[in-house]
Amino acid sequence: MKTTYLILSTLLFVIIASCSSDSTEKEEQNDGVKSKETASKLGQKTKAPIINITEFSKMSKEDLRLARNTVFAKYGRVFKSKDLKDHFAKQDWYNANPGFRESNMKQQDVDIVNLIQRWEEKTDIVLQERADITGNGSYEDCFVLYNKNKGTYAVIVNDFSKEFDHFWGQNKENQGAPEDWTKIEARIIDIDVEDFKQEILISQRYDDWEDPGTQNIVIAFDDGVQITELSSTDYDAGRLEIDGDGEVMMNYSNCPEHSKFFMLNKGKLVQTDEKVSPPPPGGCAACFSGESQVSISLHETKRIEELQRGDLILTFDSSSNTYHQTEVERVLRVYHSSLYNVNIGESTITVTEDHPFLTKDGWCSLEPAKTMERYGYTDVKLLKEGTELIHQDETAISVESIEKGSEGMMTYTISTLENGNNFIVNGVVVGTESIIDHF
Repeated sequence: MKTTYLILSTLLFVIIASCSSDSTEKEEQNDGVKSKETASKLGQKTKAPIINITEFSKMSKEDLRLARNTVFAKYGRVFKSKDLKDHFAKQDWYNANPGFRESNMKQQDVDIVNLIQRWEEKTDIVLQERADITGNGSYEDCFVLYNKNKGTYAVIVNDFSKEFDHFWGQNKENQGAPEDWTKIEARIIDIDVEDFKQEILISQRYDDWEDPGTQNIVIAFDDGVQITELSSTDYDAGRLEIDGDGEVMMNYSNCPEHSKFFMLNKGKLVQTDEKVSPPPPGGCAACFSGESQVSISLHETKRIEELQRGDLILTFDSSSNTYHQTEVERVLRVYHSSLYNVNIGESTITVTEDHPFLTKDGWCSLEPAKTMERYGYTDVKLLKEGTELIHQDETAISVESIEKGSEGMMTYTISTLENGNNFIVNGVVVGTESIIDHF
């Protein structure tokens, strides 16, 4: 792999790459300047410095700031900061241009500015490792930089630099991830040992509080940079298994067990197969069809499939017979093949057999034993035709009929709320499902 450097000459021609090869000649390495010398030499006409890009990891914020602004200076940017103004006024190549606009910059200069800025803003280095990413027998210095202030992380390898969002980084309650969860996990992997190329894998959990799924970003080099996302929002799913023969398996779902298989093809992971196992005898969590209407106030509803963590919905306080709003902490999403249609007045609720409904005498479901075993409810009665359910208009409404559903579908439920243990679906009060046994 060809070694690439940042060259600031009379014209300040900038070429940049973030990985340098082991094959770098000693003469070129000796021409590199240390970070303390950078501030005094950047941009001088008499002797243009040659900076090995790996120096960025050693440079101070002050040196990085000067390097970044030197790129602007070659376009004649008029600086407001006194130290920058004084520094560039001493450079005989610098010509102030009051008409400078960043939109007029060349793309390669925009890229170098973005790259330097990511080094300036980093709060942590998640990955710093040498690996043969390109498969040419040399080893490159590769980085994943974390920016706590923005809630992002940046991947830097070769001439590629890209920023990604960190789901936990912008948590509105500023709570961050639980201590036993890795915020961003980055590592070098080898999907296919026979292609002599390695890849970078970055994994992070989604922003749920209870066993969230995982997002995986796989970055490979093959005729350019190839990025593949392999992710699952199902609870505690999305882990990858890599065996080195070119195949990757992802556990897409834990209940029912659902695996997807991918093969590496020209740097991209392409799905080749999948395997879905039957659900366990006790069934899986998540209970309502996606179009089920959840009350967000006494007069407004929202489809359950559209709910997200942080949304406000209506909950019922049975001790005072009052309704109030509370915050959703987690929504579960699972495919179910066994569903029932519970007909109530003009409404039909498509639900699994173990979901609890509230009556004036307590909880009920189509399978009381499963409801108690799986979710911790006690003294659950049988839901049947004629059962009177509590309705949000403060009346009781009777179940008219119950029918077995004809097809499976993706289902949803709320597992936890900030306050309360119930919510309103199609006007009737139903319970949350906080899973006791995880699959």
